[in-house]
Amino acid sequence: MPFRVKDGEKGPVVWEAKAAPFHLKDKDGLPTRPHLLIVARNVQNRSEAKYLASNAPVDAPLTTLLAVAFARCHVERCFEDQKTELGMDHFEVRNYTSLMRHFTLTAVSFLFLAKTHAAQKKLPELTLCQVRTAANAYLSTRDLSRAARQTRLEEAAAIITRQQERNAKACRAHRKQT
Repeated sequence: MPFRVKDGEKGPVVWEAKAAPFHLKDKDGLPTRPHLLIVARNVQNRSEAKYLASNAPVDAPLTTLLAVAFARCHVERCFEDQKTELGMDHFEVRNYTSLMRHFTLTAVSFLFLAKTHAAQKKLPELTLCQVRTAANAYLSTRDLSRAARQTRLEEAAAIITRQQERNAKACRAHRKQT
């Protein structure tokens, strides 16, 4: 069955996949509960194949299993945004507890930004970088006069608007190719 993973630079990335149940052996050599072996092959590059083992129930939909298996790029992007935009990489610690506290703080900050953005449906989609630009502009104007504050905020809004226009243009160009 074909499964569309994402839209890549050269068009949609599509994989074909099949699943088959198999049994592992326990310490006594007896079969355990059934697991799934998923074999996926890239449609555009037939030599590229992935073999995945799943402990999900055998009746789990293959599309759900493939969505989870190919979700790695979204998780990596989340970590990249947390490191570059929310300061997850700026904290140096010596013990696990401190690291987990800092990681939790950046994850909650990321969740707050995502929820705030989702609640503002009338605004265009903002990237994390654009949210940071707006927040920095707002925070840097606290000690300025009203006119200077207005000027700085308008400059930040102009930068974000240009980025939004560029992103929209890139999306339109990408859709034309696919």
